[in-house]
Amino acid sequence: MRSVADSTRLRRGIGLLAGILLATGAIVPRAIATDRAASGTLVDWLTYGGSLSRTGENPNETTLTPTTVGSLSQKWVYKLAGALSNPPVEAAAVSTPSGSRDLVFVGDERGNFAALDEHTGQLVWKRNLGGETTTCNLLPSDQYGITAAAVIDRLSNRIYEIGGTGRLYALVLGTGAVVPGWPVVLTTSPTHDYAWGALGLTGGSIYAVMGSGCDNAPYHGRVVEVSTGTPAIVATFYVTPTAGASGGAIWGWGGASVDVGAGAVYAATGNAIGTPQNAGYSEAVLRLTTALGLVAYNQPPLLPGSDLDFGSTPVLFQVAGCPTQFAVQNKDGALFLYDRDSVGSGPVQSVQVLPSTSPLPFVGLPAWSDATQMLYVSNDVDSSSFKHGMIAFSETAPSCTLTERWNTVNGPTHVNEPSPPTVAGDVVYNGDGKGNQVFAYNATTGALLWSSGTSITGPAFSPPTVVNGMVFVASWDHELHAYGL
Repeated sequence: MRSVADSTRLRRGIGLLAGILLATGAIVPRAIATDRAASGTLVDWLTYGGSLSRTGENPNETTLTPTTVGSLSQKWVYKLAGALSNPPVEAAAVSTPSGSRDLVFVGDERGNFAALDEHTGQLVWKRNLGGETTTCNLLPSDQYGITAAAVIDRLSNRIYEIGGTGRLYALVLGTGAVVPGWPVVLTTSPTHDYAWGALGLTGGSIYAVMGSGCDNAPYHGRVVEVSTGTPAIVATFYVTPTAGASGGAIWGWGGASVDVGAGAVYAATGNAIGTPQNAGYSEAVLRLTTALGLVAYNQPPLLPGSDLDFGSTPVLFQVAGCPTQFAVQNKDGALFLYDRDSVGSGPVQSVQVLPSTSPLPFVGLPAWSDATQMLYVSNDVDSSSFKHGMIAFSETAPSCTLTERWNTVNGPTHVNEPSPPTVAGDVVYNGDGKGNQVFAYNATTGALLWSSGTSITGPAFSPPTVVNGMVFVASWDHELHAYGL
């Protein structure tokens, strides 16, 4: 169940020719950096975490490194009308009516979805996808708008996003025009049945997850598959399938993760409403087929208490000599490690990161780097084993379990709700949530390299997007902040 406290890869491509007029909005960014020509050599950040594995890694970043990242400064800021809860996605060399542009896309909690020039912050197009006023007090100003992170399809020249009224839109990448036949209705009660988690796209299918909009109201957590060709919902997996049961929200920021080669979809679920709170497939990790058939699930042992959600998304990775695995966080402070081919057997390891007495939820995603062979976890509570800041775990064969590598103490502690990390160029980044800052660490040693200082004036709950020598930070101060050298 979501509470007030909870509210808190790349692929090279060139744009296809757009044949629809630009949807404009003449808002000028607060600061504009020197313009430069769009480059076809830049890479894309098409989805939450950079890939369907949700690892949060950009393996192609060469501009921002441990020796250069300390020189980052804010290049531009673009202000929207509401809080920004979702990390931006990015596509280079997009064909627009004003020429080829490198674009970054972000939405706010009032339903506004904007495409900006990633080098200047200049608005290219903007469209409102709808919003709902609520009394739930889960988001700023009691407004549901765009919370789920968008996903880009370069082959069809589209970007997909969910508005605050529960409709899934397909928009032309370079203009924002709505593709004929869209949107697809995912729910008719968005204030009680809401899309928090990121969209995923593979082949002709979009995967969306649904969770609770207002606590204690009837809702049914689920994974939904939408065909992009029809368009229509073609499959649904319900977390609480029993008649009369409800709950089981899927609200991890990363949505579902997908192993395309194995034909598997993974998700982690919240608690059911009422007793027991693990009814059906609640408080569980799931392995589904890409057609959303259940393959395996596990409800791991959790600490005593209620409201023990998985407010997380399984992060998929593999170490040489080890089986395919995933890591996932639970509110009770545990980091679980699973073998993907034996989910039903339970976790192969459980690491208690937060103290067992902590009232704070351990939500968000870890990040995995193939380059460093380490898993990174944001933490804001001290325990006897781990301190607040950033934690790195390494893994090697034959043990194939996680071992603490470093733990850098940083930022304020307690009730901070830091963002998931992002790894790029041997640097790991995260926002410290209510501390209103973003930090950069040496991914190998843990040394603190940079912070955003006072440039951000609201909580930064979503992971930074690091691509093409830029760091983009979405904040509840209603602004998208862009940092570069």
